[in-house]
Amino acid sequence: MGNIKANTHHAYLNTEIIISSTSHIDDLTDQLTGKKYCIDKEPLVIHLCAGTHCLYSKSLNEKIVICIEDAIKLGGSNIKGKYVFDNNPWVFITTGDRIYISNVETHEEKVEYNISPDDIIPLSDVSGNSSEYFLFITKTDYAIYNVDKDEFVFKFNNHIFSNYHLVIYQQGESIIVYDYIDNRIVVEFNGMYSLGNKLYYVKDEELYSLNLENSYISNIKEVGRVDDKCYLYKNMFFRLETDNVLQKIYHCYNLDDIDIKQLVFQLPYYIEGFNNSTKTKEYYAMDEFLNKYEEKSNELLKNHDEYDKEYRTYIEQFRTIFNTIQIDGLISKLQDDKQKNLLYGKMITYCKDKLYINKPIYKLSESSIVIESDKHSYQSWRIEEISEEDKVNEIKHSEYTDAKLSNSSGKKYITIGDNVTYHDEVADKSFTILSKLFDNSSYSNAFFTSDGKNVVFSKKNGVTADIMDFECMIQKPFDIEGSTLNHKTGFNGYKPDIIIQEADSRIPVWRDPITLKRIERNEMSNFEFKSPDGKYIAKNNFVTLFYDKIKKQYMNSEELNTLRKDYDFSDNDTDNDKNVKIYRRKIMIKEYESAIDLKKSIATIKDFTSLFVDCAQYILYKKQGCDTMKEIRIGKDILYLNYVSFSYDSKYLSFAAKRTNGGGVFGLYDIEAEKNIVHAADVIEINKRFKSLRAVWMTMFNKLGDVAYYDSCANAYLLKSENKYDKIEQIQGKSLLCFSPSGKYIAFSDQNYIPYSSTDIDNWGHQPSGNVFIHSVKNVTDCIQNFNDFASGIDGVANRAKTVASAAFSSDEKRFLAVGADGVIVIRNLYLN
Repeated sequence: MGNIKANTHHAYLNTEIIISSTSHIDDLTDQLTGKKYCIDKEPLVIHLCAGTHCLYSKSLNEKIVICIEDAIKLGGSNIKGKYVFDNNPWVFITTGDRIYISNVETHEEKVEYNISPDDIIPLSDVSGNSSEYFLFITKTDYAIYNVDKDEFVFKFNNHIFSNYHLVIYQQGESIIVYDYIDNRIVVEFNGMYSLGNKLYYVKDEELYSLNLENSYISNIKEVGRVDDKCYLYKNMFFRLETDNVLQKIYHCYNLDDIDIKQLVFQLPYYIEGFNNSTKTKEYYAMDEFLNKYEEKSNELLKNHDEYDKEYRTYIEQFRTIFNTIQIDGLISKLQDDKQKNLLYGKMITYCKDKLYINKPIYKLSESSIVIESDKHSYQSWRIEEISEEDKVNEIKHSEYTDAKLSNSSGKKYITIGDNVTYHDEVADKSFTILSKLFDNSSYSNAFFTSDGKNVVFSKKNGVTADIMDFECMIQKPFDIEGSTLNHKTGFNGYKPDIIIQEADSRIPVWRDPITLKRIERNEMSNFEFKSPDGKYIAKNNFVTLFYDKIKKQYMNSEELNTLRKDYDFSDNDTDNDKNVKIYRRKIMIKEYESAIDLKKSIATIKDFTSLFVDCAQYILYKKQGCDTMKEIRIGKDILYLNYVSFSYDSKYLSFAAKRTNGGGVFGLYDIEAEKNIVHAADVIEINKRFKSLRAVWMTMFNKLGDVAYYDSCANAYLLKSENKYDKIEQIQGKSLLCFSPSGKYIAFSDQNYIPYSSTDIDNWGHQPSGNVFIHSVKNVTDCIQNFNDFASGIDGVANRAKTVASAAFSSDEKRFLAVGADGVIVIRNLYLN
């Protein structure tokens, strides 16, 4: 263990770096900047510039490496897990984008960004004592983490087993036993294996045992040659000796003492398995069934490559008896119905004065039953609040975050309120941990000030805000009515910024960063879509209008219903009714033949009125000071009008919409000429390689008059004013965030949408992403800068309507801010020129 310690090794510009040492240091040199530091009795507290800093002490011959992102990060993200252990002093709290670490004995504390495992398992030594090694588990991989050295020792996939010095994992067809302390492969094989008191494995048709504590390997010659008639189960080795119509005889070896027994299976004899890929089953926790009984069975069930079953369990539910199979404490009804394979099994934990009930969700994977830890939910009841009346009525409860609440004994645990508190019931003590590091703040929005020197961010409570100066990076309260800052209403598709008129002012003034005009507060909230100069406004909801092509005028629904009654067939019409309507149709066609597009026989068309009445959805807009609303046709079968945007000269309007069939509509409308110049169908005609649009979520203009939009695939599209909007450029796999104030740059993410009808129910809907890509509008397919600082995706980039994308450039285009769905704000420095 080294003398020099740091509270983080991966952080941001505003993170306080705390460096301590067990001995005096006067030659700690930052090899990136050349700056020297001295550490005496008190820890060194500093901020570091962006880059990788190697802080080296020649006298101690030690170094620590700290990587600083070129960005500011604010907010604490959502809590994922809390980990406390019986025989280990280290405590972990994971959030979506970082991990907090505290030693409750030495009081060493640290935070590491961009590390967020889904589960943490301590790796004890041979005597069961705590070690500095932990197994970090994510959905995609595993890693051994040394908490003393703050580093990953070894990363791998397909975990089988791990302890304080070994990991066993599968790589391709091979099983590898790796010693991560000595950094060596102990053995590699691709045969049969089982884990009992030792690792038993087959290599070159011979059976071996590997001591998991000291890695000693022994050849078990007593069992002889191992072929495909043999199999392993825990500490047992089975060899098939007799196989005939009447019976099967196995020799069974207890590998702990090589004791040989004979197993005889007589008819009737079954080996039954289940194929998880073709049939799903619903599993239940066995303790949820009060009426259950077991019966001796001679059926042998196959579980993976092992055979196990002595009893069959029957359960009685709603007076129906089900035959079942049982695996790992779970039970499944044997029936033909295909069901969704979800299980809500109950686990109860007592922690001091509270009772916690956990409902984990189990799923059947290809080879086992797994717990979906990211879907755990916890409810808690205060025991002293539970009265006799409450036992009958609804008990007061509160939701807890997805987390492990305590250690296995339930005697040690942590609680999170205003502070993080560690509780040890064995020692009868509680104390605060991570007081200087833990961040439980959460923000809903952020805005640059007009001078580009500050950022104002409003908290999710909706009533308070903070302001930060980029130069000194000191966060101060900004006392302002929360509703003023929490506008979810966009201003033409980008964020406004704030003018602080006086040093002591706490009432901001909104300013359009493009036109530099002041925006009054009521203008931000009265209308959903408004042109930058305030000349035009558009309603945020579409209207359905009926246009009579013959009379060339709009009609109301009552007039349409009258026409339908006279001309359209209904299910209740008699033959005489139909003949009368056919006669009326012939008269109308004779009089208005040029206005009716007749492609079928008038005797077979059910909805004749659709030939001369156009039923479609429209945008309503008007000029300020004028009471007359004008219409822009969106199209037919429109489900949502998602967005409307105006060009900065107020000459053009663009709109984004979704059809009832999931298709999308984009339109570009010339306000002065009062006509559509680009519409959904034109996208295909302008560029033949584009497929039909999916739902279009956002559209916006830049200062240069270019217009962009994106659909749910996600693909973004750009039409440039210099080309008179007759050419469409596609940016595949990107969703639109915002333009820069000058219009030279555009920011994308890659959030998309998966329809409910096209996938498993667990995965449909908006797919969040924390990725940000900065592109040049001139060469829009080329990415200049990209980064990802979020755990839960960027808030607002794909909300259906009424939302500006939560991202913005500063007025000088030197910074970029984005708001995460988990309440985190990141301000990145940009280098675009």
